[in-house]
Amino acid sequence: MTTEEPIFAYLGNEFIKLYRPKSKLRFLYGGMLPATYCFGLKQLPNRGDIVFITRGEKDVMSLYVKGFNAICFNSETSLIPLHVIEMLSRRFKHIILLYDVDKTGISAS
Repeated sequence: MTTEEPIFAYLGNEFIKLYRPKSKLRFLYGGMLPATYCFGLKQLPNRGDIVFITRGEKDVMSLYVKGFNAICFNSETSLIPLHVIEMLSRRFKHIILLYDVDKTGISAS
């Protein structure tokens, strides 16, 4: 890692996801990323008004710092499991998709 090539890591129980924002190959994985990967789910409160479903981990952390509840899956193109939607519906009054305003984000919305 250098200032020209920063690297950020998201650590899970059995995997690591590396994010290299200035590299052609931005994401690298080590270990087994679970098929049900959902970043931020364990940190959500039991009840709340709003939860955001975002594009990525950086978005989740940015919202969390500002006092908002948020989660993300491995990518915007990941299908959100029905059981997750049902669970979020029981815990939150509003579920808001907050994907990027690009072709992928609009299509996934």
